[in-house]
Amino acid sequence: MNKELVLREAQKIANEFPFWMVAGDITHLYGHVLETDEGKYDLEIKFNEDFPFKPPNFIYHEKIASLLGHVQLQGILNWDSSSSVVDILRELKQKIENVLSQSIKNHADTSLIREPLKNEKKEESESKIFLMEDDSEKSPETKEYITPDLNAYPPEFQEDILFKDVEALSNIQSEYNLLRQEYALDEIGGNIATIQIYLTITLTKTFKIKIDFGDFPKKPILDLSEELLGFLGDPNQALETLKNWDEKNPGHVVNIIHELEQKLNILSEIENQITKIKGEFECHEISGSLTKQQVSILTYGLKNYFLEIDLKQHSHYRITFL
Repeated sequence: MNKELVLREAQKIANEFPFWMVAGDITHLYGHVLETDEGKYDLEIKFNEDFPFKPPNFIYHEKIASLLGHVQLQGILNWDSSSSVVDILRELKQKIENVLSQSIKNHADTSLIREPLKNEKKEESESKIFLMEDDSEKSPETKEYITPDLNAYPPEFQEDILFKDVEALSNIQSEYNLLRQEYALDEIGGNIATIQIYLTITLTKTFKIKIDFGDFPKKPILDLSEELLGFLGDPNQALETLKNWDEKNPGHVVNIIHELEQKLNILSEIENQITKIKGEFECHEISGSLTKQQVSILTYGLKNYFLEIDLKQHSHYRITFL
C-alpha cells in the first residue's frame, strides 16, 4: 500500500467533507457526506492493501444504509487506478440528496389526492422502472458491508486528528519520510506519527526508541528505556534539539534522533574499555546501567577485592571500593 497516495486522497476528502482518522490510522477514515435536521449521513472508508488498483471499502452507517440499502455507485463499479475517492463521495451525497428530495416531493403530493391522468400513470410507471433499474445495478465484485456499531470504538475515537488540518498531516508525513530514509523503524498501531526506531550503536547494543510526533509542530515526545534514562537523564534537558524546540519554527524530528545517536556513540568507546578490562580482570555489568562494571581484583595474598567502575566519563574513571 502506498501511504503517501492514501494521504493525498485523505487530503482531497478533507477539502470537501469532515472526516477523521480512526485511532490515528491513515487507512481508516470516518466522517459524513451530508448533515440535515434529521442527523448525519456517516460512513467509514477503509483503504486496503491493493489500493489504488482496487477501491477502498465503504462501510455505510445506519442512516445511509436504511435510506439507500445496498446502493451501487458507478465510481466503485468503474474504478481504476486513476480514480479519486472524493468523486465517489460526491456521487453518494448526490444519491442521498435525490432520495431525500423525492421523499419530500412525495410527502407534499399526498396533500393533493386526485385521480391521475393516463399520461401521468405512464410517466409514473416509467419512473418506477427507472428506479428499479437503478436499484438493481449489481456487480459480482461489489462486497456487502456490515454496518458496525460505532460504540465499539474506543472513547478517544471522536477526539482523533481532524482531517481539516491538511497541512499538519502533510508535515507529519514528511517527517516520517525523513526518519524512514535513515533508520529502521516500525509504526505503532499503524500510526506513522507514533513509531519505534531501532538505533544500533555497537555490535551488541541496539536500542528501541519510541517517539510520538502526532501533535507536530508541537514538541515530540521521546520515550526511552530505564537504562537509557539512567545514562542520558531527562531527554528534554539533555538534548538541545528538544530543550530549544520552538513549535513556531520547528526543526525536523530526525534531528532529535541524530543528536541522541551522537550522545550514545560514547558507548562504543566504553565497550572498548570494558573489553580491555575483561582481558585482565573478572568483571560484570551492573544491572540497569550502561556504563557501570563490577571488577574483581585478586591479590597475591589470594584476597578478593571488588570495585565498581563507572565509565560514563571514561577519561576520568570514577571508582568505588566495595
